Amino acid sequence: MRRDLAMEEEKRKIQCCLPPAGSAPWLVYTHGSSRKRKMQTFCTVSSSPLCTEYCFKSIPQLRSKEILSSSGEWLLLCDLDDLSVFSIWNSISSQVIHLPPLNALDDEVLISCSLVLPSCGHGDENFSVFLFADGVAFSYQSFRNNNSWVVQSTELLGQRVHVRNVVTCNGIIYGHAPVGNSGGDSDLVIIEFNDNCSGLDGPGPLTLRSLKVKYPDAGFKYAGHSKHFLESCGRVYMVVLHARDPETRTVCAVNIWELNLSLMKWVRVKFLGGRAFFIGVQSCTWCWGDIVHGESRGIEGNLYIFFVPEHYGLTEALYQFNLEDCSLASLLPCPNLPSPSYSPTWVMSQHQRFAVEDAHKCNDKKVGYLGQSRDAVQSQRQEENEVAERFLLCELPHDLILRVAQQLHLFDYLNFRATCKLLNYVAPPARWRTNNSYPLLMFFESDDPLCRLMDPCRSGSSYMFIPETFGGIVFMEFCKDGWLLLCTNRGDCLEFFNPFTGVRGKFPYFKFLCDFLTIGFSTCPTSSDCVTAAILARFSEIFICYVTYGDEMWHICSFPQHEPEFLPGVSRPVYYKGAFYFLDSRGYLGVFKLINGEGKWDVHGKPEMPCGYHCSSHLVDCDGELLSIFIGEMGEWIRVFKFEQPKMKWVPVKSLGNHTLFVSPSSSFAAVAMEREMRNRIYLAKRNGTGILFYSLDTGKYSSLKGEDWMEDLSGTKEQVRCCWI
Repeated sequence: MRRDLAMEEEKRKIQCCLPPAGSAPWLVYTHGSSRKRKMQTFCTVSSSPLCTEYCFKSIPQLRSKEILSSSGEWLLLCDLDDLSVFSIWNSISSQVIHLPPLNALDDEVLISCSLVLPSCGHGDENFSVFLFADGVAFSYQSFRNNNSWVVQSTELLGQRVHVRNVVTCNGIIYGHAPVGNSGGDSDLVIIEFNDNCSGLDGPGPLTLRSLKVKYPDAGFKYAGHSKHFLESCGRVYMVVLHARDPETRTVCAVNIWELNLSLMKWVRVKFLGGRAFFIGVQSCTWCWGDIVHGESRGIEGNLYIFFVPEHYGLTEALYQFNLEDCSLASLLPCPNLPSPSYSPTWVMSQHQRFAVEDAHKCNDKKVGYLGQSRDAVQSQRQEENEVAERFLLCELPHDLILRVAQQLHLFDYLNFRATCKLLNYVAPPARWRTNNSYPLLMFFESDDPLCRLMDPCRSGSSYMFIPETFGGIVFMEFCKDGWLLLCTNRGDCLEFFNPFTGVRGKFPYFKFLCDFLTIGFSTCPTSSDCVTAAILARFSEIFICYVTYGDEMWHICSFPQHEPEFLPGVSRPVYYKGAFYFLDSRGYLGVFKLINGEGKWDVHGKPEMPCGYHCSSHLVDCDGELLSIFIGEMGEWIRVFKFEQPKMKWVPVKSLGNHTLFVSPSSSFAAVAMEREMRNRIYLAKRNGTGILFYSLDTGKYSSLKGEDWMEDLSGTKEQVRCCWI
């Protein structure tokens, strides 16, 4: 009996203690009712989705608390039983410092918080807390003897502003305070106090001072984006997450900017210098990567940004953005997360970071001959072998080289011609096949105009250049019959382009191009009967914008919203039986048809889907049938429906027969599968290892290539954020 009690007491003590500190931050979830959040889950993430770890805790100091901000090992907490009560807690020593009640907060909703520590060199117990609501700031400084909060309005250029994204760097507090008429030039501010060092009087008026740093033209055309500020290595960084769909906030691009105070401008950053960034809804932090590059456990530095999604319904998900190949991976760091769970917070101890930083400084690479590192030696040897093989091949007769080349797959043939000038001369340019059995997955791996092509039936890939004429990052908006619809990140120019023939052309300028949620054309854009249509929503109306071949301007048709309300999504339209079909974010089907130059708009019902959030939807014309595909959160389920006419309703589809579907945010197709093993599959614009991922309707699971290593969901798979099937 005593032994059981002792074991129970030991388990309770372990559950009340923090987990061991690692080299990466904790992702802390809280569980329970809206107020009584008594349990926490601590997760450690990794560059490898298979190496995440988690443990369940019930830390007394965190019960019924919300983590608002952190500074090193100190956390700023808000009491959920009494929202006027705040405290700071040291996660290493467990010391708690209670702040005086903030009764003036009332019903104000906090926008941003900052915990500054230490302050004025007085030690750990000297700190400052700043809370920002709509146009109001609440400040508390422990080294003053008035022991009370100071409440002040926040004004900039004579206007009351809302301060967001507060971050402290080198003792200076920076914030984002947009001013309506500033044009974005004056919304990065330094927050200053008229400080009385004697500490006898209360602080003077809070002052916002504009740095007059113009925000960069991150300018991705998509309306949904979020800015996150963090401090790292004594510098201020801004991470901008660009969303394709403002409704679901599915990320399509990530930009990182560093504040250069000597130039007074934001400078774009493409590499993180051995670090990884962690972005949350309420907190952001960073850590150093693995000491040994490529280690199977831990964080691989310089490549990854981890961020928590902001949209409703995905509190369990975590995303990993790879800066090297512009891919997005979805992770489930804690697959058995208790419910209900709340948006998690990143917590990183400064001691953890210093320990890893010291190890980085002491880590010397093993050196090979002539002072070269082992990696350099291996690279040099591999290059020497490749050169030797290339010269042996080039010594063959030209007709024999040509015969070898003619037996190669298209991708291998293109790579063969790119090997050297002689092989490029001997092997003629490839004639692109016009009767491909299946589409190819095309995607960008960087900001360069170099596209990668992958065949769903085989490993390996090839590359293709998209002419660089826009002067911006190119997005693939739509694809049909080998034609691409391209747009720059600024959203000021639309162009159609056939990468196989080189034919291109521009659409007329339209000032609302950046507001288009989805767009598509009916047939080849150089055809005289081609119609290009896009959709946008404003106020209580739906606008269909269209242009026909040869038009010099866009035409606009407006339709009032009726029940059911149509909420445009980003699923690309399908031109089907003389009309454009649009799928909204909930599954309702909108139909736009031109009759004698007049637009007609109808909305039909949505299919019955499983409970829960669906993260993407697609429309496909499959052998004369209109199909919709819905993919659940993290790919936990996929449903296919067929639109029956004239009943105008959706019916479930259990099998695709001998067809295979290929879906992506920019284009979706159906193809007749000649090989039996290719049938009844849905190929996604996602990769697992070297193969393209597919979902089998026969097994209800995911796999790649030959159908090995079946998976239940999409956790750990990679999606290219700028891609299409072509």
